[in-house]
Amino acid sequence: MASLAVALAGCATRDVQLRRQLAGAWVYDGGDFSSKDGVMMSWKLTEPGKLTLRPDGSYSAVWGVSSNNIAKYHGTWSVKAGTMILKNASGGGSESRIISVDDPELVYEATSKEIRKLHH
Repeated sequence: MASLAVALAGCATRDVQLRRQLAGAWVYDGGDFSSKDGVMMSWKLTEPGKLTLRPDGSYSAVWGVSSNNIAKYHGTWSVKAGTMILKNASGGGSESRIISVDDPELVYEATSKEIRKLHH
């Protein structure tokens, strides 16, 4: 029982550290997302995509797939067990496993299993 408590405390400490590292603006320049199985998904962004994670737990995101298809989201974000959780204000959201975060790069596995790289 004590070892479980220590493991949970370690996970919570890591989540706090990840939260500090993730806070800020992250940009995706466009190009191909590679999926976990090695298949490439082409998602060319006409404008850089931007994910802003604020220290107060709110976020905003803008992803442009084409000049007439721009997705905008906002809501709250958190980190739990090494997973970045975005909850949209309009409902829904996503959970993405954080692979690495080291200024200036964030690498994560999206809900759809693509490996995504963003930078400051």
